[in-house]
Amino acid sequence: MSADAVSESTPSTDAQSQVPRSNSVTTNDHPPISEFEQDATATVPELFEKQPTGTQLPQQPPSISDGLTKKERIAANRRVIAEDPEWNLAPVKKLVEMCLDMVINHFEKRPIRLEAFPKHHLPTVLARLPTTLPLPLTAPLISRQEYWHRKARDTFAVCDVTSHDPEGKDWKRMFFERWAEDLIESYTPPADRPPETKESDEKTSDPETAFVKDLALASPYIHRLRIGQLVPQGLTLPPPPALPDLLKPKPPATAAQATPQPAPFVAPPQPTFNISPRPIPRAPHIDPGLLIPVPYLTDLTLTYSLRAISTQYRKEYFGITPLDATRLAAAVPQLGSAAGGLRRLAIPRSGLNDEMGRVVIKALLGCPNLKILDLSHNQLSAPSARALAKLITNVAQEANHPAVTHLNLANNRFTTACADSLGHALAHPSSTLSHLDLTLNHLSDEGGCTLLTFLQKNTALTDLNLAANDLRTTSLEALAQLLRTHPNMRSIDVSVNGFVGQDDGGRKLFEGLEGNKTMIRLELRQSGLDDKWAASIEAILDRNRNGSLSALG
Repeated sequence: MSADAVSESTPSTDAQSQVPRSNSVTTNDHPPISEFEQDATATVPELFEKQPTGTQLPQQPPSISDGLTKKERIAANRRVIAEDPEWNLAPVKKLVEMCLDMVINHFEKRPIRLEAFPKHHLPTVLARLPTTLPLPLTAPLISRQEYWHRKARDTFAVCDVTSHDPEGKDWKRMFFERWAEDLIESYTPPADRPPETKESDEKTSDPETAFVKDLALASPYIHRLRIGQLVPQGLTLPPPPALPDLLKPKPPATAAQATPQPAPFVAPPQPTFNISPRPIPRAPHIDPGLLIPVPYLTDLTLTYSLRAISTQYRKEYFGITPLDATRLAAAVPQLGSAAGGLRRLAIPRSGLNDEMGRVVIKALLGCPNLKILDLSHNQLSAPSARALAKLITNVAQEANHPAVTHLNLANNRFTTACADSLGHALAHPSSTLSHLDLTLNHLSDEGGCTLLTFLQKNTALTDLNLAANDLRTTSLEALAQLLRTHPNMRSIDVSVNGFVGQDDGGRKLFEGLEGNKTMIRLELRQSGLDDKWAASIEAILDRNRNGSLSALG
């Protein structure tokens, strides 16, 4: 074939650009490739082969990905060259991975017990299951702590698992206890309706029935409930205000917003002379009998108060009512039946007076395993002290009598008469009380002396708090004598009392502690004692602490 024929049959330049070009072979059918183009299209091994003879080659060829961005590196390693530089031939998933994806994505519609999975696949399933699955589905099916750890972190802002489980491992228990606490604190008891209205109104959903159903879902996992507020009957609390989104950018201010505008004139309010609302009857709160189906409940705190009430504040919304006390007294002996009953009960900041307090304390005689009782920040006085004296002593040697070890009566109205009742009970041989807190009461010097004198016959008490009780000279002498004679006392707090002006008060306490080997804490802040004697007393306490540590070692 002649050269003219070859030139006529040669395709155009545009067509040549669409035909793939070889990297190393040049024929007469195509225009010759320049040396620069050959180097640009050649592969890395070919470039090294084209080096002239005698040139010293590097030991390792440079990597193609050196100096490339992430996107360019992906394009350089693509398995298939395509028009779309973002496309790559992904490897086909394994059948096991596809099965796991199907189970996880359809777990809500087709649930499967996790025990059916092989152990080496469980971490993958637990890490990928969504935490938004409904609780009626996940509660009975999922027992592994990895899932409930994620669920708790996604639900609550602060998660302290050690306050629910001493070992810090039971995340499922922590989640359901926190969830049940929120459920109880937000529950509003419905108003009482006549019997004929209840029978005719069948279509209306009963809030109490829904509450019992939700609580039954969490009841097998609840051991402790700390209720910080209880909503009275008929009150609807406003939702908590939404926190501002600090990460969301603010819109730019308009010209009208940027220019300061004068504040509109507001007329001052007219004076009113009858602005106090009319008193309303105090409404009852949730019936503690609804907690009886919780089988393992052993630690219960009920605070008859409100936290977030906003502008709906009324004094009548705060405090326990006589009906609440009656319901609580009926429910307390039945709580925690599967675990042997309550071991700790706290009713703080609830306005509990003597009339209601005696009802509740009498019911506690039916709790044989009760160990800790907290009635702090209430309005208890002498009648309640006599009822408590019967609770902490077992004069009749009854088999099911509770052996209370911790009693918190801080910030009540106990006076000298109360100290006499409690002192007689503590001096009885059947008393098992080891911790007594009487902070912020009204014992006075006479009551403090009476109580400390009775304690000289006691051997079980190890921790005593009499701070802010207006103790003076007589109580100081009784305290020094108690330090000499009590064999097991380890901590006493008599701070914020009236020992001012007692020049020999520090010396008496020092002499009482000289032969004491068990005391490791004696709190004397703001008691008016001389600093010199306070330093000597602290030296004796340090000696006892070091001796206790040596004995433990």
